[in-house]
Parts: sequence; C-alpha cells; structure tokens
Amino acid sequence: MRNRLMRLLLLLAALLPLRAFGKSAVDAPHVRVELVAREALTPGHEVKLGLHFVLEKGWHVYWSNPGDSGEAPQVRWQLAPGAEKSIQIDPLQFPTPHRIVVGPLANYGYEGEVLLLSTLHASSEAGPLGRTALPLSAEVTWLVCEETCIPGKAQLSIELPIRAAPEAPASDVAAQFAAAERALPAPTPASWQLSGTLSASHFEISVDLGAEEKPVRAQFFPLDANQIENAQDQPMSVNRSTLTLR
Repeated sequence: MRNRLMRLLLLLAALLPLRAFGKSAVDAPHVRVELVAREALTPGHEVKLGLHFVLEKGWHVYWSNPGDSGEAPQVRWQLAPGAEKSIQIDPLQFPTPHRIVVGPLANYGYEGEVLLLSTLHASSEAGPLGRTALPLSAEVTWLVCEETCIPGKAQLSIELPIRAAPEAPASDVAAQFAAAERALPAPTPASWQLSGTLSASHFEISVDLGAEEKPVRAQFFPLDANQIENAQDQPMSVNRSTLTLR
C-alpha cells in the first residue's frame, strides 16, 4: 500500500503544470509583474517567455514607442555562468497597443493587463550544463502611470527544468501565450496595396484591401517616436475597398 501511494505521489508530481515552477511575481505600486515560462527547456528547442503586467484600474504601462510621454518596460536577462554560449534570448515583443489620452498628450500603451513576449533559443549543447534545471533571472524596469507616474523595478527569477524531449505546457499557460501572440502586429497580406505621403505638415496613408474586403476602422501606430503628432485625430475615409488615414 505504501509503495502504491509513493508511486501515485510521484506521478502527480510529474503532472504538475509548468506554472508551479515557471512563474515568479512581484507586487508593486498599482501593478503586479510576473515572469512566466510556457514550457520546460529542451536542448535544440525554443522556450516562450513572458512578462505579465496586471494593472489596477485607471493605470497603464507603455508600448515600445510610448508616444508623447512615458517609457516602455525593459528587461535585462541574466543566465547562469557558462549558459551564455548555448542560450540566446530575443528582445521583447509588444502586442498592438491602445491610444491613451492624458490631457493634451497621447500615449500608446496598455491598461488592464498585457503579456510581453520573448523567445529563448536553446542550442543542442544546452543540456550538458551539469544541472537538471536552468536558473533564469530578469531585471525588469517599467513606468506605471495614471495622471502621475511611478517608476518600478524588480528582480524576477525562475528555474527552467531541462527535459530530454518537449512537453506540452499547461493548458491555461498555453492559452495565455496564444492570446498574446494573436495580439502581436502582423505583416500586411500580400493582396493589400499600401501607399503614403509624408511632409513637414502632412501625413497620409492609403490601403487598398482588395475587392472582397470591407474596411471598418483603422488607426496608425508609429513604431518610432516623433513620426507624427500623436494627439492629433486620424480622420478616416473609405472609397470602395480603399481606406485612407490623414
């Protein structure tokens, strides 16, 4: 009976979802920040990482281009000594933002919650590191704002178990990452025809979506700062399948 109980406990431990050892969180003023891993580390495969910001109502954090004011979240990844040769981590990916108007300013960012994504690339040599798990730390900085702004900083750490073969992530974690990936800006379809004009006082972009498309609404988010007057309205007009923003 005792042996059967021990085998059952070991089986249950093996089935624990990744979130039990793939998440680290800190509660800061007006925001909770979490470092999340979607799966364990398998040599020669990728690991999806995320910084999850959960905000109090009325507060926001910023997109990669914050707009007229603010500062985007930043992360500095820290690996165990010797792991740099076999582990590479991509820059953060930011989902499509919202336009946030504060007085005369217009910023780009997120309210409620947002998951910023990154990808860890593990070479085939990542396994023989002399350990069964890879420690991973992230020094995260952010600016959380309402009408006033508060800078934040946290050191988040997790351990990624090293597996010989890929394992399916926990369903809730997989769903969370899938939703964040769908929210990332996507390349325009090859069937769309884009044109634009830019001068010192005028910006216009037109998109022909094709004969079968019915444009509804659009908004332009500049990837780089100082490209447009962020607080200006973006009047939209539609002529058949062509949408124009001015």
